[in-house]
Amino acid sequence: MAEHSIPENFLSLWSEEDRIRSWAIEKIAEHEYLPGHLRLIETYMDCVDMVRRLDLRPKRRNALASLYLRTFDNFGSALRETLSGKPRGCAMYLRDQLETYFLIDYLSSEDGRPEAWIDATPDEIRKNY
Repeated sequence: MAEHSIPENFLSLWSEEDRIRSWAIEKIAEHEYLPGHLRLIETYMDCVDMVRRLDLRPKRRNALASLYLRTFDNFGSALRETLSGKPRGCAMYLRDQLETYFLIDYLSSEDGRPEAWIDATPDEIRKNY
């Protein structure tokens, strides 16, 4: 093995993940309702990208855009974990997804709340959010 090459165990793991993902994609295509679920996730991710570009007040935009981008990443990662045969990894991303949704909902429910959250100290965040 060359000094800077990737260890064989990682290559083997990634190869098996690719094989499982190919199998999963074939299975999804066999059921007419499953591609619709993927389109729903894709549509949500498109909406997140659109919200990220909205011209909100700078602090509000930064607070909410970073959270929306987190949900974007979570969906992409959860889908990849699922299609690679790792449901436990998917569950961790989806748990974070729910917590992030709750935070977005809470911050969006009152004017000024996102700005207060982004300016809060770590102690204030633990206490209030």
